[in-house]
Amino acid sequence: MLITNEHGVPYVYDLCCPVEINSNIRIEFDENNLCLRCPKCGSTYDITTGGPMTGTAKDGRYFLQALLCHTPSDSLLTPPL
Repeated sequence: MLITNEHGVPYVYDLCCPVEINSNIRIEFDENNLCLRCPKCGSTYDITTGGPMTGTAKDGRYFLQALLCHTPSDSLLTPPL
């Protein structure tokens, strides 16, 4: 999932929910709460850090997997911590 903050800085996360064993379970953007949500376990994640906010992910401290991202100018950006 590619998300940009208010400054246009991209954040890229793996779509797989870290709680679920089935890799076909994909996180979705929840535009009402401005977070990422797993449709199966219901865990929610902060869109700027990938950190768990609620659910099993928060209990187990499961973060979304952040990925490296290249900008159009091809300068390497690091994932958020």
